[in-house]
Amino acid sequence: RPDGTLYAGGEAGQVYKIGDDGSLQQIASIDGFALGLTLDGDGNIYVCETTGKTVKRVTPEGNVSVFTTGLPDSPLVTPNYTVFDEAGNLYVTGSGHWNGNDGGILVVRPDGTTELFTDKVKMFPNGACLSPDGSWLYVVLSEMPGIVRVQIEDNGAAGAVETVLDLPRNEPDGIAFDTDGALYIACYAPSVIYRLRKDGTLDVLGYDWQ
Repeated sequence: RPDGTLYAGGEAGQVYKIGDDGSLQQIASIDGFALGLTLDGDGNIYVCETTGKTVKRVTPEGNVSVFTTGLPDSPLVTPNYTVFDEAGNLYVTGSGHWNGNDGGILVVRPDGTTELFTDKVKMFPNGACLSPDGSWLYVVLSEMPGIVRVQIEDNGAAGAVETVLDLPRNEPDGIAFDTDGALYIACYAPSVIYRLRKDGTLDVLGYDWQ
């Protein structure tokens, strides 16, 4: 949040609030393994919960409800990360099964309707973020392995899919842009954070051999 508060999920479903002074408070439990989480403008927290294959919403007071379970004929499999755009659409990466090549991305519209955004990114879609101008959804494909981007058309539909970066012998996990337009890529293995500069230069921001 802008006030410096951080939120994190736990393997037993914990949702933690971390103050800028380092204080730690569990504010809710979603009753399942918590992966990526995202906040909306009202402070509600949207948590990918893999045990029940849902995205759950946690209010600032700690009340938990199911936000989406996916499509009626295609339930979520390994919901992994969520991203809001400025119009209030929530994009959800469904990673699918490891080595299954069966992932995809759903979108929950502001009216609560869940739709398929694209099924063209199948190789374990994981972390995601919007481009600084909001016109592309950048997505980690952990089994590619690398980063792609999906164009968001003016009507909200998915457009072209382009490869941004190949990362052989890595397992990328999370991504985020900074205010200068550099893309940061955190890997599950090895323990490294890359920085992709706007000019295409890739460097290592941090590495932990342990």
